[in-house]
Amino acid sequence: MYSAMKQERKELIIYHMRRKSNRMYKKIMDVEVERKKGFKSMDDIYSFEKKYNILLPEEYEEFLLNYGSRYIKADYCYTALENTPLTPESGYQSVDYFYGSDIVGNMDVFLEELNGQLLPIADAGGGDFICIGVKDEYKWKVYYWMHEGNSSVLGDNLYLVANTFGEFIQRFEERSLETEIDLDDVELILDDDLLD
Repeated sequence: MYSAMKQERKELIIYHMRRKSNRMYKKIMDVEVERKKGFKSMDDIYSFEKKYNILLPEEYEEFLLNYGSRYIKADYCYTALENTPLTPESGYQSVDYFYGSDIVGNMDVFLEELNGQLLPIADAGGGDFICIGVKDEYKWKVYYWMHEGNSSVLGDNLYLVANTFGEFIQRFEERSLETEIDLDDVELILDDDLLD
């Protein structure tokens, strides 16, 4: 009796966590931009996992199946557990785009670079990626991977964003990234023809 109640409570907690994540997905995703085709079924996702001998967390599998490739609204940013050298003073960082089934191509290209430990799941801009760990000590954690760095040592250019994919999504907030420009550093060069 007690274990049945415990299982029922666990299922209820999971249900509420999924509802919360789904509300957040809908809040941060840019539905104005047409999405690319994603994985059509869980069988497609399982085939992908089998091909690369990886196991994705269930919450990310559901995201791939239900949302696929999506742009993030420009006014939504996240905070990470570890800041990168590129993190603005505010601590807020942005994601341009979540990959859907196009992660297959990224996995082929970056499998060697990421030592088979990480899967690129989003474009962080400037050639950097948001990745999800798929093996060993990185498993199911979300990282910011900087393409500039010592690629022979994976951790040298890797920064922990969140402990789970769901936590990563919950770290998004509506907030514009502030770009501070010192106008004293701006140089305006006009062509002589414009001055005449």
